[in-house]
Amino acid sequence: MTQTTNSKGAKVSVIGLGSMGSALAQALLASGGQVTVWNRDQNKLKAFIEKGAAAAASAADAIAASPITVICVSDYATADKIIRTPEVTSILDGKTLIQLSTGTPKEARALDAWAQRHGASCLNGDILAWPRQIGTPEATITFSGHEALYKAHESTLRALGNTDFLGADPGFSAVLFAAVLSYLAGSWIGFVHGALISEQEGFSPEKFGS
Repeated sequence: MTQTTNSKGAKVSVIGLGSMGSALAQALLASGGQVTVWNRDQNKLKAFIEKGAAAAASAADAIAASPITVICVSDYATADKIIRTPEVTSILDGKTLIQLSTGTPKEARALDAWAQRHGASCLNGDILAWPRQIGTPEATITFSGHEALYKAHESTLRALGNTDFLGADPGFSAVLFAAVLSYLAGSWIGFVHGALISEQEGFSPEKFGS
């Protein structure tokens, strides 16, 4: 049975305290969550302990401490090295993983299947925002996977920004993320080319930009 959580007072663990992971942990703390943090560089834990978070001694301890764990590291390969260990799998039953690391649709589907094999549930998500926007209406985070799981934790996830559920396929969030990046890259290349045309013809690229 999936337990519904509310953002205020929700027990959430955060694995990964880089720029984005730190922003996620801060937003959860600001919403009144009971936050446990873990990072490979233990020096990053101190600032969050001072803000009221609990520090876990290991990734397994972090996952064990809360019903849901947000994972935000550089990519799925890095996340796999952290969570696909005997220590983690031994305590994974009944837990929920919120994977917000960058990955491919194939990696998202593989993680979902792995989590299910160990009695856990998983939502795969992608962040369409800068770290400074997390916790504000300017941030959008997409999710895909089990809809009932998303609805059960939606109020907690909304502490991070606007959320959008894309469908039951665990890879859909990563699909949209890749499509958005492709669109942005094409737009940027087009802009640069337009600026070059302007410059070659003696028209101010600054005026073109404005």
